[in-house]
Amino acid sequence: MKQEYVGCKKLDNVDQISPSIAPSEFFSKYVASRTPVVFNGFITDAEWKVSKESWSYDNLIRRTPDDMTVKIEYRDNDADRFGLGKEKTVPFHEFITDIANDATNLYMTTQELEYDLEDQPEIISAPLTALQQDFPLIPSIFGNLVISNINLWIGRSSSWTTSGLHHDYHDNLYIMLKGQKQITLISPAFTEDLYTEGEMLFIPAGWFHEVKSQGSEGHIAFNYWFHPPDQLDNFDKPYSSDFWPSVLQSKLLNSK
Repeated sequence: MKQEYVGCKKLDNVDQISPSIAPSEFFSKYVASRTPVVFNGFITDAEWKVSKESWSYDNLIRRTPDDMTVKIEYRDNDADRFGLGKEKTVPFHEFITDIANDATNLYMTTQELEYDLEDQPEIISAPLTALQQDFPLIPSIFGNLVISNINLWIGRSSSWTTSGLHHDYHDNLYIMLKGQKQITLISPAFTEDLYTEGEMLFIPAGWFHEVKSQGSEGHIAFNYWFHPPDQLDNFDKPYSSDFWPSVLQSKLLNSK
């Protein structure tokens, strides 16, 4: 069967660009063409105050409530992998303390979101609800794109762990704060690159990818998922329906 998806094309290289790129240029060159890209740095918004120093293990414990809990994945040994349905809920401070003390069998990924009165999921959940003053809910580089949700990923391993091959239903801006991620992209050919702390990666929805993580002192990543546009030639109005923009405005009003 012929693959008609516009993003399915062979890439000899993944572009590496400055995060100060204009939102309209990012949209036209990469979002609209469904093309992955690596940013040589973090988002440039003044609200972005996240770093591996400001979000050190000690600071994460100091700045979050004692009673905050998170859902984590666990594995029985280092030869096993995450993503097999082994989950438990633990105090966030306990999890961070274990990671700081060399635990390699634990991994924090996406968290369950609360739902508002209109039965729409919130944008963030614990522990990010306690750290919200450190990052923008909508990075300026998104332009008129609509955020879906924001996540924090924390683990530790001296050897590579893998997410397994998968694809997401949202566009992904993946920000590496600590450690390393090796990401294989397939669409349907593949390109492999080493993605290190201090960089961001844009992964369009539908691109199959495998994420391998490593960090003898831990690895921490932060990501924004946003709704893929369906009007790829219109930066000012990237969605043909007003549904997602109206949902976002409602969420932002409720968060104030």
